[in-house]
Amino acid sequence: MELTDQLLASRLLAGSLVDPDELTACQQIQHEAEQTGQHQPLAQILLRRRILPAWQLGQLLLELQTQDEGTLCQESHSKTPATDSSRKSPGVLGRYPVTGLLGSGGMGQVLDVHDQQVGRQIAAKVIRGSASPRTRA
Repeated sequence: MELTDQLLASRLLAGSLVDPDELTACQQIQHEAEQTGQHQPLAQILLRRRILPAWQLGQLLLELQTQDEGTLCQESHSKTPATDSSRKSPGVLGRYPVTGLLGSGGMGQVLDVHDQQVGRQIAAKVIRGSASPRTRA
């Protein structure tokens, strides 16, 4: 299990955002996938099983990334500076890796995501309470 997945699982349990049995089931799915050589991020499994809405997972992953970058900045005073390649992505929504938060409002959030099929950045609008993002290039 990757560090991002471990941090996400800890945050979910600490905030009572998921039932521990549901999280264990998701981690079992992840473990089974890894046994076949595939990696499935925990966030992707949570989305697919509709345990948490995309906007909430996106927010949690952005918070984890911010904490991770803060840790990298603190470590850089005692070690060599962290490169962009050492920073973790805040997550994936469907086929789109999330690279940042563009804005949020009463209806949801707009995330900056990368569309790998067309090779460019796009905005993904995630409506509160929806399990999948609506995108507009």
